[in-house]
Amino acid sequence: MLKNKNSQKNTMAITQWLESTFSSDKFDARKALRHTRKEYSQFIPRNSNFDEIFIELANNEIEKKGRLLYSNEIDSLTQRARVRTKHRSRDGEFSKNTEAVSENEKKDESDLYQTTKLNSEFYERLTKQLQSVKTTTNPFLNNGELSSVRNLKMKTAEDTVLKIVQEMNEQLRSKSISQEAERTLRTEITRWNNFANTIYRRMNKKMSSLDFKDYISDFEKSFKNANK
Repeated sequence: MLKNKNSQKNTMAITQWLESTFSSDKFDARKALRHTRKEYSQFIPRNSNFDEIFIELANNEIEKKGRLLYSNEIDSLTQRARVRTKHRSRDGEFSKNTEAVSENEKKDESDLYQTTKLNSEFYERLTKQLQSVKTTTNPFLNNGELSSVRNLKMKTAEDTVLKIVQEMNEQLRSKSISQEAERTLRTEITRWNNFANTIYRRMNKKMSSLDFKDYISDFEKSFKNANK
């Protein structure tokens, strides 16, 4: 029985590795680490502690979700790994069990993620674009709609989202903005830039219809949960 379970785990690991290797938008733990090293090189420490913590956090998330990670989920893992690496370095110790989090680490992580709801105007406008794109994942659209209506909706949504992102960037420059609002804007700017890039990949057939549908479903849940 134990042998069968180990065999199933090994098969799943190989399947996930293959899926991650040949997909541009899905990440196993190692690929996610390479991505975060490239995207956030100036913000993360160059030591093995960070790598080990990040990989274990990523594997925990993959096991919890039952799937590989998307690019918009890697940012939060990077921040959590940074906090935990800082505490391990400060305390002069390193535990491979990343679930054994100290009270100080919990407080730092909590402070790091104190945010507020996105401005209602931005929320409503972005939700409208999301719902428009969501209709393009309907598998029952005929070929004519696939080539014309769908592409028009996706291109319009991509352009509109990028304009809204530009407006959010402009709001970030306001001196009166609170830290919580700033964190929210930065998070949403990253989220929606990735959204626009994913639309572009789908329009250029660099992403399958099934993967895109799964991405939109996960994206919608994440956005709504962040702004409850």
